[in-house]
Amino acid sequence: LTQGDVANTMKHAQQVLELARENDDLLRGSASSLLGLAFWTNGDLETAYQMFSKGMAYLQKVGFISDVIGGSVTLADLQITQGHLHEAMSIYERGLQLATKQQDASVLRGAADMHVGMSGLYYERNELNIAEQHLLKSKELGELNGVPKNPYRWRVAMAQIQEVQGGLDGAL
Repeated sequence: LTQGDVANTMKHAQQVLELARENDDLLRGSASSLLGLAFWTNGDLETAYQMFSKGMAYLQKVGFISDVIGGSVTLADLQITQGHLHEAMSIYERGLQLATKQQDASVLRGAADMHVGMSGLYYERNELNIAEQHLLKSKELGELNGVPKNPYRWRVAMAQIQEVQGGLDGAL
């Protein structure tokens, strides 16, 4: 997929799903997720969402919670692209719950991303104060609690809010 060979990506991911044992959730999760990304690349957003969502469900079953949290960004992006903002917010909220419900009170990587995503949706609703609060919460969690693309997404979201509000007293 990274080399642009979507057809073979789909073919091989489908073969994995056909050949994998019924209880091999890790293999099924990986193949379903990759197939979802391939469908997204081809522009089939509904199938992309269905396949990627299946992939995340398999990964959650085997305890790959950090991957599921990171995958929440992709699932929400798919929903946003289709104009399903309410569903995207629900995905971010579930992702944040997963990231923060640890028994040892730690926060998992990806929690910061959920706040950035929620901020973007509140921005779309023109609820700028709530959007800013989520960005500041993300910043408070720190870059280590975000996936690698989070700093970029954070800066874009903050720039949008600043453009509307005319500056946020030193938030950057």
